[in-house]
Amino acid sequence: TVAPRTWPHRHRLHKYWGRKPANLVARHVAFFSAPGELVVDPFAGSGVTLVEAARMGRAARGFDLNPFAARLGRALLDPPNAGRLQARAQAVMASLTAEVQGWYATRCRGCGGEAQAQSFVHHEERLCQVRYTCPCCGARGQAPPDEDDLALAALPAPAPAGAPDCDIFPGWQMRKLQRKGLERWRQLFTPRNYRLAALLRQRILQTREPRTREWLLLTLTACLAQLTRMIADNSGRGGGPSWKINSYWLPGRWQELNPLRYFNNRVRKSVAAAADLAVRGGCPAR
Repeated sequence: TVAPRTWPHRHRLHKYWGRKPANLVARHVAFFSAPGELVVDPFAGSGVTLVEAARMGRAARGFDLNPFAARLGRALLDPPNAGRLQARAQAVMASLTAEVQGWYATRCRGCGGEAQAQSFVHHEERLCQVRYTCPCCGARGQAPPDEDDLALAALPAPAPAGAPDCDIFPGWQMRKLQRKGLERWRQLFTPRNYRLAALLRQRILQTREPRTREWLLLTLTACLAQLTRMIADNSGRGGGPSWKINSYWLPGRWQELNPLRYFNNRVRKSVAAAADLAVRGGCPAR
């Protein structure tokens, strides 16, 4: 009996429902095939079989009805240089930091200095709490919003031209949104988070190197749920700020998270994934 292990870094580029343990998949590939033989996965999903087969010198081919699965699999089999990926990600974030820093600023209730909000907690449409870290005194605090917080949240935040948006299509998974009166995908975001997500995408698309650009786009989609209003406030009950149900929804008490903070968290995972895939010379199979 072989116990399943947690996913190695190479399979943490993007979350995917139902991902299988890589060590068990690799064991089956090694048992049922030899180097140079063809391994086919007709339900490729997150690409675990394809990646593990390619790393062991097999020719890997996969199919999936989900177009995102195909896109993720292709990206994993053709990773960018980890160093260039990290450098470009840092450049993207640096190009936005000065522009958006004030959007997530608040006042430290301890020392009175300028702090950075980690999240704004809302009850329905009402901003009711600000959680922050203070670079001046090192405090991590939370407090009801003051007048400046409320004024900042009310400022208009027009999205750049070409920001992705369309009608929410009808379906079972959309019923919770329809009952809340949502008609467009942009309504899943607060105006400032939608603007910043669109600006991140805009800067990423300016990346010239195709593999780096594709991985940065996947890094953005990997944290996109955390930039929406779907992140329930669980008041420290565990699990962290994540999309916890397999449906689109708007919880009654929710958090507006700082997008740059969570994009940066995903960048670290993407860079680690690219570095892991390069350990054995990458994945030459397609």
